[in-house]
Amino acid sequence: KSGERVVIKVRKPGVEEVLKTDLAFLSIGTKILETFAPELKRISLADITADIKDSMLGELDFNQEADNLVVYERFLRESELDATATCPLPVRELTAKKVLTMTRLDGVPLLDAEALRRTAATAGAAEAAVATALNVWSTSVVSCDFFHADVHGGNLLLCDDGRVGFIDFGIVGRLPPKVWNAVTGLGESFVTGDFEAMAKSLVAMGAAEETVDTAKFGRDLEAIFDRMSRVQPTVTVGTTTTASGDVAAFSTLDVDDEEVSRIVIDIINAAED
Repeated sequence: KSGERVVIKVRKPGVEEVLKTDLAFLSIGTKILETFAPELKRISLADITADIKDSMLGELDFNQEADNLVVYERFLRESELDATATCPLPVRELTAKKVLTMTRLDGVPLLDAEALRRTAATAGAAEAAVATALNVWSTSVVSCDFFHADVHGGNLLLCDDGRVGFIDFGIVGRLPPKVWNAVTGLGESFVTGDFEAMAKSLVAMGAAEETVDTAKFGRDLEAIFDRMSRVQPTVTVGTTTTASGDVAAFSTLDVDDEEVSRIVIDIINAAED
């Protein structure tokens, strides 16, 4: 009635039933796999499948996505990021579980390189938009109730007003305070070289069992990092002739794949012992 331009997102008929059936088979399949191959429990395959199921079924309820849009717009405004980034807002009276009506963002997807070249007001505008998107997303991990969990070029727009537009908030992620504190502690321990603190952070993140001896785990990590520092890559530099006759330089970087694999296995074993 107001004449405002909007975008309408409609759920495909029958998709919920198909998705529930497929996810049920996936869940049963992972449980059968873990029964016949108990070592798969180490990677929590069933838990990963359950998380995927919850996320995908939650994405079907457009009321939830509408709530996400409201929260993210508030985050942008309160963080004073709304001058460089934006997102649609839902039209509540025209939104339901199967239909989402939201304000329209006019712009070009960052995925469309050709359109970006045609429409970008200045050279480097597309690169600046990517940097802005990364900064806003990183800030949301820390300061918002959730972060956009499906960020790619198709869900990011370079809007006509120069701002970066975030769209499609069906899938979002959340870091509990305990996990975020552990991530921060992990980063600090990398800088300081405190391997026992690193071990404690990994335990707090759920990367190792709570019963792990963190002092021994820390010593194992120190030994593993020492081995990693001694892995010497092989650098090859040369030239090649292209089909047009031009000479082009190239370089390759190779590492001992078997040694890297052994180190990865040792990290897993250290977390379990």
